[in-house]
Amino acid sequence: MTRIRPDTVRIVEAEHLPGRWATAMAEALSASMTAPECELLEDRVVSLGHGVQLAHLRHHGVDQPTLGAWKAQNVGSEDETWLWLVVLIPAGDPSLHLGWMAHLAAGLHDEKCRADLREATDPELLLKSLDTMVSDQSPHHHHSKRLPVVEQPAVGTTAEHRLIVAILKEVEFVDHLLALFVDHDVRGATVLEARGMAEHLAAHMSLFAGFRSAFKAVGHSQVLLTVVPADRTAEVLDLIRIAAGGMTAPGSGIAFALDVPAAIGLDKGHSLEL
Repeated sequence: MTRIRPDTVRIVEAEHLPGRWATAMAEALSASMTAPECELLEDRVVSLGHGVQLAHLRHHGVDQPTLGAWKAQNVGSEDETWLWLVVLIPAGDPSLHLGWMAHLAAGLHDEKCRADLREATDPELLLKSLDTMVSDQSPHHHHSKRLPVVEQPAVGTTAEHRLIVAILKEVEFVDHLLALFVDHDVRGATVLEARGMAEHLAAHMSLFAGFRSAFKAVGHSQVLLTVVPADRTAEVLDLIRIAAGGMTAPGSGIAFALDVPAAIGLDKGHSLEL
């Protein structure tokens, strides 16, 4: 769901647009916007092409994606900026930010959607066009609906070892985890730096290129790999949970275990540095 309030959808003469339009709209969208957040939002203004400017920020003061818009009523060419959008996304959930922005990008790259927005002559029509574009019933959203998850029955295993994979967002989590590994005689692990989905999309798909700055904080992850005896799986996963602060905050990371049916180079009773 997306919140779009009638009072934050405005049609103005282009010359009357506030100089700090992103801040002005963000303050209308959320009364809890702070001065540092407003400055960060001003730095997050990107051009999406076709005369559309977008400012976006993850913000603790909203509980669902919240959108506001300025539209110029006296601009005739798509070469000139005619639509200014401000989007606030609930803080702490990068995956929601990415998914919602991808959905918005799909709508704004659709010629009919843009035509409907351009032809809106009053705030009510503009609100209706924006709502249609971001609605879950919009054709742009059908491709991204999640398939139902089918629970699979547990399968017994005789594997003696398991590969533990931890994907953590903070380097500090990794430092804490490795210290815990030393304390608990987990004697080997490998740490890799990985590029996140958002950064890869921004680098390789033009649709997402304008959103690169939105995901700088979440683009990289630390991937930790270690192979441990199967009977230590729960213990090691618990160490990862502790190191990542309980792993309760959205986007803090994930960890999982995979059976290793065969391996060489393992000292019995200890993990392997890959």
